[in-house]
Amino acid sequence: LEGGRWWGQTRGGDAVLRSTKLVEQGAEPTWPQSPAPLLLQGDALAPLLAPLLAPLLDGAAEKSLLQSPFQLQLQFNPAKNPYQASIWIALRPKNNAVRANYQQLLSRLENNLPTEMRLENKNNVSLLLNSKGWVQAGWRWLATGELLVVLGAAPTDPLPKAMAKPRISQTAGLKLVAVPRLLDQRGLLPEQFPVVLKRSTLLRGQWRPGVAGGAAQVTGDSLLLD
Repeated sequence: LEGGRWWGQTRGGDAVLRSTKLVEQGAEPTWPQSPAPLLLQGDALAPLLAPLLAPLLDGAAEKSLLQSPFQLQLQFNPAKNPYQASIWIALRPKNNAVRANYQQLLSRLENNLPTEMRLENKNNVSLLLNSKGWVQAGWRWLATGELLVVLGAAPTDPLPKAMAKPRISQTAGLKLVAVPRLLDQRGLLPEQFPVVLKRSTLLRGQWRPGVAGGAAQVTGDSLLLD
């Protein structure tokens, strides 16, 4: 740790990350640029959404979708939306299995819905609505070949500029860029989140997996402007 920067190695054990040893600071990562208050990029969707999506998938479609590189952004919703924010996930399946089985996936989802939920398909956009007619989630294929999944809003045109043509990294690991101060102002950070980070105007972090079971590499920084 040096000022607002940190770096090192971690190794997982009993679901806990712990420091392994002191290491020299590595090269500065190339950070993604985004106007969103939170952006997360990764080379596989599985660590985030596997428990949620796996029951709806099987075979090649499951493997392809959960191993897709992705870009996740949090967007603040307009006042007319009942939810403060929405999560936009663009993912790029590694083969055609997901798209080829897309209608089958929708049918399986519809058959597993609670009675108070309904699925609506219009103009190549699928929406999941609750009993009040509020959009819980939506998804569509983009012209650039990505599958766009949205939680808390409808992925209808016009799309946010950053999501119309998402820049999905193929680099192994995860990259995070966030503006904690904005998130905290909306009440979107947990109470136990460190105060010094809540006040930050910029928080960036990168996690790269270790080679052949070796320690993972972590680096990041934060910026505080008063």
